[in-house]
Amino acid sequence: MWARQADTVEDFITNRRVAKGERRRLQPERDRALRVVAEIDSATSAGLAGVI
Repeated sequence: MWARQADTVEDFITNRRVAKGERRRLQPERDRALRVVAEIDSATSAGLAGVI
């Protein structure tokens, strides 16, 4: 879900039809989604390391 959210927001940010103000507003939203994905990946890989 979070990865898809980041991709969707990225599509809006890179679309030239979207107003600059809207792109600026979406930037923190994309950054948050990417942070959440990175944290989930980190927690998942750390959890798997203890199992293997």
